[in-house]
Formats: sequence, C-alpha cells, structure tokens
Amino acid sequence: YPPIMRFMGSIVKGNSVLYFGADVMDWPYCTFSNHTVIDNARVTGHHMVYWDFVLSPVAVGGVLHEETFASDTDLPRKESGPWRAHVGKCTKAMPIELAQSLFRSSALKR
Repeated sequence: YPPIMRFMGSIVKGNSVLYFGADVMDWPYCTFSNHTVIDNARVTGHHMVYWDFVLSPVAVGGVLHEETFASDTDLPRKESGPWRAHVGKCTKAMPIELAQSLFRSSALKR
C-alpha cells in the first residue's frame, strides 16, 4: 500500500503500512509513520466545526482500531482504541468558500 499512498500524495515514512480501512481522504494532508495499521478507521485532513471548514495535516502511526476517527491531529506510534475520535484544536478554521479555493489551487500545483 505505501506506493499507492505515495502516488496519491501522502507522506509514508517507511515501507510497512497495512490498510484495512474505511476511509482515507485528503491524501496530500496525510502522513503515515512506519508500522502503521489502519483497521476500519477514518483518516482525513478535513472536518467541519459549525460553518467553518478545517483543512489541516494529520499524522498517524501505530494501530488505529475500528471506527477510529483522526483529523487535524498528530497520533504517535501507539494503539488507538475502537470508537475514538482524535481531532485537533481547530485553531485554523476558515470559511468554506476560502477552503474550496485553496484546495483547488493546491491540487493544481501537484
């Protein structure tokens, strides 16, 4: 899976990432450390807080068990139990229109 993840634009540190996941969205904003197992978890670079759209990098490692949600966070190499949500501080929220224009311009640069 690491070559496919790199092709999609994410950063993979190492060569052993196992993906049995549900969703990985916003590939260019995702960083996966070595020996990462994504077991039916959701890893995404965006989320919404009321009407503000948060688009920021996410770094995961270790084991992400089923239905774990990771966004705008840095999870070190550890085990993240099932049904946990790891969301950052949401300090850089932006209006949805600005987020869409930034995403389009960054997608064109790659």
